[in-house]
Amino acid sequence: MKPPKPLALFCRSVVASSLLLLALTGCDDGTDGVQGSAGTPGESISATASELNFTVNSAEIGSPPIIKFNITNENGVPFKGHR
Repeated sequence: MKPPKPLALFCRSVVASSLLLLALTGCDDGTDGVQGSAGTPGESISATASELNFTVNSAEIGSPPIIKFNITNENGVPFKGHR
């Protein structure tokens, strides 16, 4: 296999750079967009509970062992971010 000729390599570089430049000219700072509607409120997470429900979804014995579980309060509200 012959190495590419310098002129062919230069032409490929110019074409690739031109395509990249054309693709990026459509990008701007986004100031001309319309403000979107507000999203739906997130789920409230209770900091206190009188009852906790633990559900083990799966357990893998290995090194390290992996246990996937959920914790909810008496109303079914999940406690997220537990490690």
